Amino acid sequence: MSSLLLSTLNPLVVGTWLKQTFTEADKNGDGSLSISEVLQLLHKLNVNLPRQKVKQMFKEADTDDNQGTLGFEEFCSFYKMMSTRRDLYLLMLTYSNHKDHLDAADLARFLELEQKMTKVTKDHCLEIVNKFEPCPENQKQGVLGIDGFTNYMRSPAGDIFNPEHYEVMQDMTRPLCDYFIASSHNTYLMGDQLMSQSRVDMYAWVLQAGCRCVE
Repeated sequence: MSSLLLSTLNPLVVGTWLKQTFTEADKNGDGSLSISEVLQLLHKLNVNLPRQKVKQMFKEADTDDNQGTLGFEEFCSFYKMMSTRRDLYLLMLTYSNHKDHLDAADLARFLELEQKMTKVTKDHCLEIVNKFEPCPENQKQGVLGIDGFTNYMRSPAGDIFNPEHYEVMQDMTRPLCDYFIASSHNTYLMGDQLMSQSRVDMYAWVLQAGCRCVE
């Protein structure tokens, strides 16, 4: 496994992968990882983050009197910081009124306002919690933490594509030029090609506006 994006997997699988990765990265076998060993590991995993950002997260994860190394539990905390998507975390804070979880009412509001779903019931929200929330305590309370929310958003249930459209109803045997599609050029730009900024959320904006072909 060569990716840090493992939150959709079984927690046991993730734990095994983390232990194996930690052991392989511990070059001198002292049971902890230095900042240089962590940087080498990230390079091996093709994770491209600014060195300063990595050092900041390393320092936050190093909780045992700032010894300058990460034990296995600290490495797990570091991994969680690395794998948490900031955009999803901010969404969760917005709809939970800055709590560290979404309850059924919060989740319903998110699904209706952000995902444009209709007639969302409390039972449907609790089904999402039971299916995607990995923490038993959160499941018991009927709430979705950041890991469960990430699992849901990365699953087919959170896909922008309508599964009903997998079945093609139109005649698709004609030449490509006979068909129309709403397309977007320079999708990532907020304005003109020379002076404007690039933003990743422009993709979400044009898709919501109806485009189905983006650059």
